Amino acid sequence: MKPNIILILTEELRSDFLGYTGNKDSETPFLDKLANESVTFLNHFTVHSKCVPSRTSLFSGRYPHVGGHRTLGIFLRKGEINLAEILKNNGYYNAITQKNHVIEEKILMDYFNEFWSASNKKKGVEKEHNKSLPAYPQIPGNKYADNYVQDRKSVS
Repeated sequence: MKPNIILILTEELRSDFLGYTGNKDSETPFLDKLANESVTFLNHFTVHSKCVPSRTSLFSGRYPHVGGHRTLGIFLRKGEINLAEILKNNGYYNAITQKNHVIEEKILMDYFNEFWSASNKKKGVEKEHNKSLPAYPQIPGNKYADNYVQDRKSVS
């Protein structure tokens, strides 16, 4: 049986902000539980200070300058080998949530089976989810996430 792979990429989240890394002031019970049941990487670095070049490196295994991904807005293109393509070609069901910022949108669904986004307007998606709130039921327990979901409901 193939292992499940969950790759979580966040914006501006240092690892020492998370509860499972020792932060006593941060409440991250769901990430803590996931981390305790998973393989995590605590000694890592980014190859670029900007998010898109860093993500393209993670997905391609190459430095940003090798593929011309030196700045924002230059995503992986057709013909560039990438992690999502390798996984899909080996029988994995790939889903991406919220923002892409890795692969050109016109070929995104060549590598992913699902794209979940609050602002998703793409066509040709096997499963398309255009909801402002997650399709999964809210699990109470994290006051920050609960407040965010509650705030989003009041805006709708």
